[in-house]
Amino acid sequence: MSDAVDLLKEQHAEVTALFIQAQRVSDPALCAHIFRTIDTSLRDHATIEEKIFYPAFKERARDASQADEVTEAFREHDEVKTALGDVERTDPASPAFKSKLESLRNLVLHHALEEETGMLRQARKLFTQSELDDLAHRMEQAAKLASPVYEMVGPAV
Repeated sequence: MSDAVDLLKEQHAEVTALFIQAQRVSDPALCAHIFRTIDTSLRDHATIEEKIFYPAFKERARDASQADEVTEAFREHDEVKTALGDVERTDPASPAFKSKLESLRNLVLHHALEEETGMLRQARKLFTQSELDDLAHRMEQAAKLASPVYEMVGPAV
Protein backbone atom coordinates (compact mmCIF):
# COMPACT_ATOMS: atom_id res chain seq x y z
CA MET A 1 0.00 0.00 0.00
CA SER A 2 1.20 3.51 -0.81
CA ASP A 3 1.44 6.13 1.86
CA ALA A 4 -0.47 9.42 1.54
CA VAL A 5 2.30 11.23 -0.31
CA ASP A 6 2.84 8.39 -2.78
CA LEU A 7 -0.92 7.97 -3.27
CA LEU A 8 -1.40 11.63 -4.18
CA LYS A 9 1.62 11.60 -6.50
CA GLU A 10 0.29 8.44 -8.20
CA GLN A 11 -3.06 10.13 -8.72
CA HIS A 12 -1.33 13.18 -10.21
CA ALA A 13 0.56 10.92 -12.64
CA GLU A 14 -2.59 9.04 -13.61
CA VAL A 15 -4.56 12.19 -14.43
CA THR A 16 -1.59 13.55 -16.37
CA ALA A 17 -1.66 10.39 -18.48
CA LEU A 18 -5.38 10.90 -19.10
CA PHE A 19 -4.74 14.45 -20.33
CA ILE A 20 -2.10 13.10 -22.72
CA GLN A 21 -4.62 10.54 -24.04
CA ALA A 22 -7.19 13.29 -24.55
CA GLN A 23 -4.68 15.42 -26.47
CA ARG A 24 -3.87 12.55 -28.82
CA VAL A 25 -7.40 11.59 -29.87
CA SER A 26 -9.25 13.27 -32.69
CA ASP A 27 -12.66 11.66 -32.15
CA PRO A 28 -14.81 14.13 -30.14
CA ALA A 29 -16.85 11.34 -28.54
CA LEU A 30 -13.71 9.55 -27.31
CA CYS A 31 -12.22 12.82 -26.09
CA ALA A 32 -15.46 13.54 -24.20
CA HIS A 33 -15.30 10.06 -22.65
CA ILE A 34 -11.72 10.65 -21.50
CA PHE A 35 -12.73 14.04 -20.13
CA ARG A 36 -15.52 12.43 -18.08
CA THR A 37 -12.89 10.14 -16.55
CA ILE A 38 -10.66 13.15 -15.85
CA ASP A 39 -13.62 15.00 -14.33
CA THR A 40 -14.53 12.16 -11.98
CA SER A 41 -10.90 11.54 -11.08
CA LEU A 42 -10.19 15.18 -10.27
CA ARG A 43 -13.36 15.60 -8.21
CA ASP A 44 -12.62 12.43 -6.22
CA HIS A 45 -9.00 13.49 -5.76
CA ALA A 46 -10.02 16.96 -4.58
CA THR A 47 -12.47 15.46 -2.11
CA ILE A 48 -9.89 13.29 -0.38
CA GLU A 49 -7.40 16.13 -0.27
CA GLU A 50 -9.92 18.64 1.05
CA LYS A 51 -11.56 16.33 3.60
CA ILE A 52 -8.52 14.38 4.84
CA PHE A 53 -5.07 15.44 3.67
CA TYR A 54 -5.30 19.25 3.82
CA PRO A 55 -6.86 19.40 7.30
CA ALA A 56 -4.22 16.98 8.63
CA PHE A 57 -1.43 18.99 7.00
CA LYS A 58 -2.78 22.30 8.30
CA GLU A 59 -3.04 20.86 11.81
CA ARG A 60 0.63 19.87 11.66
CA ALA A 61 1.82 23.08 10.01
CA ARG A 62 4.80 24.50 11.87
CA ASP A 63 4.46 28.03 10.56
CA ALA A 64 2.14 30.40 8.72
CA SER A 65 3.69 29.68 5.32
CA GLN A 66 2.79 25.99 5.60
CA ALA A 67 -0.76 26.86 6.65
CA ASP A 68 -0.93 29.31 3.73
CA GLU A 69 -0.11 26.46 1.35
CA VAL A 70 -3.37 24.79 2.34
CA THR A 71 -5.31 28.00 1.70
CA GLU A 72 -3.64 28.30 -1.71
CA ALA A 73 -4.41 24.66 -2.52
CA PHE A 74 -8.12 25.20 -1.77
CA ARG A 75 -8.09 28.30 -4.01
CA GLU A 76 -6.50 26.31 -6.82
CA HIS A 77 -9.08 23.54 -6.37
CA ASP A 78 -11.80 26.15 -6.85
CA GLU A 79 -10.13 27.27 -10.09
CA VAL A 80 -9.94 23.66 -11.32
CA LYS A 81 -13.60 23.03 -10.45
CA THR A 82 -14.61 26.17 -12.36
CA ALA A 83 -12.55 25.02 -15.36
CA LEU A 84 -14.13 21.54 -15.15
CA GLY A 85 -17.57 23.13 -15.36
CA ASP A 86 -16.46 25.22 -18.30
CA VAL A 87 -15.30 22.14 -20.22
CA GLU A 88 -18.48 20.24 -19.25
CA ARG A 89 -20.62 22.98 -20.82
CA THR A 90 -18.66 22.93 -24.09
CA ASP A 91 -19.63 20.79 -27.07
CA PRO A 92 -16.90 18.16 -27.51
CA ALA A 93 -17.12 18.61 -31.29
CA SER A 94 -16.25 22.32 -31.09
CA PRO A 95 -12.64 23.53 -31.33
CA ALA A 96 -13.15 25.29 -27.99
CA PHE A 97 -13.44 21.93 -26.21
CA LYS A 98 -9.80 20.94 -26.75
CA SER A 99 -8.69 24.49 -25.96
CA LYS A 100 -10.58 24.51 -22.66
CA LEU A 101 -9.32 21.03 -21.87
CA GLU A 102 -5.76 22.29 -22.43
CA SER A 103 -6.38 25.21 -20.05
CA LEU A 104 -7.70 22.76 -17.47
CA ARG A 105 -4.62 20.59 -17.96
CA ASN A 106 -2.35 23.58 -17.34
CA LEU A 107 -4.17 24.45 -14.11
CA VAL A 108 -3.99 20.85 -12.89
CA LEU A 109 -0.32 20.41 -13.76
CA HIS A 110 0.58 23.69 -12.06
CA HIS A 111 -1.35 22.66 -8.93
CA ALA A 112 0.18 19.17 -8.85
CA LEU A 113 3.71 20.55 -9.25
CA GLU A 114 3.17 23.04 -6.42
CA GLU A 115 1.83 20.29 -4.17
CA GLU A 116 4.62 17.88 -4.98
CA THR A 117 7.42 20.40 -4.49
CA GLY A 118 5.84 22.00 -1.44
CA MET A 119 3.20 20.37 0.68
CA LEU A 120 3.93 16.73 -0.16
CA ARG A 121 7.66 17.14 0.39
CA GLN A 122 6.98 18.84 3.72
CA ALA A 123 4.49 16.15 4.73
CA ARG A 124 7.37 13.65 4.86
CA LYS A 125 8.88 15.79 7.63
CA LEU A 126 5.66 16.62 9.46
CA PHE A 127 4.25 13.09 9.71
CA THR A 128 5.68 9.74 10.72
CA GLN A 129 5.58 6.91 8.19
CA SER A 130 2.82 5.28 10.21
CA GLU A 131 0.76 8.48 10.09
CA LEU A 132 1.25 8.77 6.33
CA ASP A 133 0.14 5.15 5.94
CA ASP A 134 -2.95 5.85 8.07
CA LEU A 135 -3.79 8.95 6.02
CA ALA A 136 -3.51 6.89 2.81
CA HIS A 137 -5.84 4.27 4.23
CA ARG A 138 -8.39 6.91 5.20
CA MET A 139 -8.11 8.59 1.77
CA GLU A 140 -8.59 5.28 -0.05
CA GLN A 141 -11.68 4.52 2.03
CA ALA A 142 -13.09 7.98 1.31
CA ALA A 143 -12.38 7.55 -2.40
CA LYS A 144 -14.31 4.29 -2.43
CA LEU A 145 -17.30 6.05 -0.90
CA ALA A 146 -17.01 9.02 -3.27
CA SER A 147 -16.90 6.94 -6.43
CA PRO A 148 -18.51 3.49 -6.70
CA VAL A 149 -16.43 2.84 -9.83
CA TYR A 150 -13.24 3.19 -7.76
CA GLU A 151 -13.80 -0.14 -6.10
CA MET A 152 -14.09 -1.94 -9.44
CA VAL A 153 -11.16 -0.38 -11.29
CA GLY A 154 -8.97 1.32 -8.68
CA PRO A 155 -8.04 4.97 -8.48
CA ALA A 156 -8.45 6.91 -11.69
CA VAL A 157 -6.36 9.93 -10.79
